[in-house]
Amino acid sequence: SPCLKAPPAGSLDPFMLLNLQQLQASLCDTSSALTLAVAHSFWHHGSFGQVGRIPQLVRERIRPILVSEEQLVVVYHLVGPFLQRFNMELARKMFDVTIELYECLAKVDRTVADLKYMDPICDVLYHIKYMFTGDSIKTEVEGIIKGFRLALQKRLRFITHLNIESTD
Repeated sequence: SPCLKAPPAGSLDPFMLLNLQQLQASLCDTSSALTLAVAHSFWHHGSFGQVGRIPQLVRERIRPILVSEEQLVVVYHLVGPFLQRFNMELARKMFDVTIELYECLAKVDRTVADLKYMDPICDVLYHIKYMFTGDSIKTEVEGIIKGFRLALQKRLRFITHLNIESTD
């Protein structure tokens, strides 16, 4: 969506753009929210073979075209509802999709000058760690986190127990 790739100044934040109920009530464009709802519906009813390809989809199709923080928020909204299913059906896929979410954040962190939604994004990553992955992928994500800007490293330091003083 063009409004997510390069959002105009003063436009709705991505959390608003994905809230179908509020958009319908205010008679706003619902295309992004409807697309998200259709994807969720399809994956909710899909076999694990279909849903299990989400990490590959993120790695091969979504990450290469990711350029904005708003797009990243959509990716997190797209994948988030299926984390429990990954965790229950195949833990390895849970780890794969989590690493992909970090890689997506790394790409956006290198691309944009200022991260406006850093705190909600970090909240999701902490949720994933404490609800699903624990320290299972600590080594993999530590290397990714070390490449983040300092403000993001400080917010995520407890995910890998990163010593921020050593990153200065």
